[in-house]
Amino acid sequence: MKCPKCNADLGDQDFAFCPKCGEKLPSKSEQENQSEQEPDTISQTDSKTFGKYQDPSDKVAKPKKKYIWIVVLVLVILFLFILIRACSGGGKSNNNSGVSSAYSKDISTSSAEKIDLQSLSTSQQCFYFTPKNAYSKEDKIYGSYAFEVTNTFDVPIMISSYTVDFVDASGTILGHDNNVNLIPRILQPGEKGYCGGETSAVTSDPANISKMKVSLSVERTNKKVQMFDFENVNMLYSKHDIKATGTVINNTSLDAKDGASIVVVCFDKDDHLIGAQFARVNSKIEKGKSATFEVGFLSSNLTQDKVAKVMAVGYDFDQTLR
Repeated sequence: MKCPKCNADLGDQDFAFCPKCGEKLPSKSEQENQSEQEPDTISQTDSKTFGKYQDPSDKVAKPKKKYIWIVVLVLVILFLFILIRACSGGGKSNNNSGVSSAYSKDISTSSAEKIDLQSLSTSQQCFYFTPKNAYSKEDKIYGSYAFEVTNTFDVPIMISSYTVDFVDASGTILGHDNNVNLIPRILQPGEKGYCGGETSAVTSDPANISKMKVSLSVERTNKKVQMFDFENVNMLYSKHDIKATGTVINNTSLDAKDGASIVVVCFDKDDHLIGAQFARVNSKIEKGKSATFEVGFLSSNLTQDKVAKVMAVGYDFDQTLR
């Protein structure tokens, strides 16, 4: 027998209390009854335990139908989402291909093909006709004109020719002229060209001419021209005529074998174009050399008090033919 508290070995003696720790000890009869009841308790417990135990193989868990339908629904939604994304992505890809193709075509198309070169018009123009001479038998008057052209495009252009019409209030053409004396004919973007000429109109009164209409023939070009320099350009006035003189300098890299094509341009104090006249130097001008020129003006309106600024522009016309 052992003490249930301190586990002291008490032998076969029947102690009421443990001699070591003083714990009250059960009597022998109580110990025997307890020993007899323990197997029954264990047996009952085991019986209950085994009564509740079931072999897993005897019972198979069956999934509920509502969970199956949820899984199916999720799969269907996922499939539709993937299908829609695939279709949407394909459409976007095709559209991008179209844009890319259009862009490639756009950058390969020259600017000249996308702009209307014939829409170019003069930036300034003027004309002046003198009254009919009382002794003249012709039903005609004489005068001069001038105009300025600015290349407003982003590509170089060449003005191959022009026509000028002088019309009355009803649109009837009273006078006409055409020429290639615009200088320079080839204009880079933003550059200006000038033209001056003389003409006649079938009328006896300058007041009958109400408008000057200029038509330009324009084309794209890859050519460039080298312009001459000028110095000492002056207007000279006398009782009988008006003329301009000056010096042209060939500072280009080429000899001017055909001489120089020049236009002298006059402006008033507000920089308005009031006259221009074409001139020529017919002798060869070697590079680095210079030559003098002189040109007369028909317009009697270019009086000393009206002309505030005069300039000259010129080049070797042969450059446009090379």
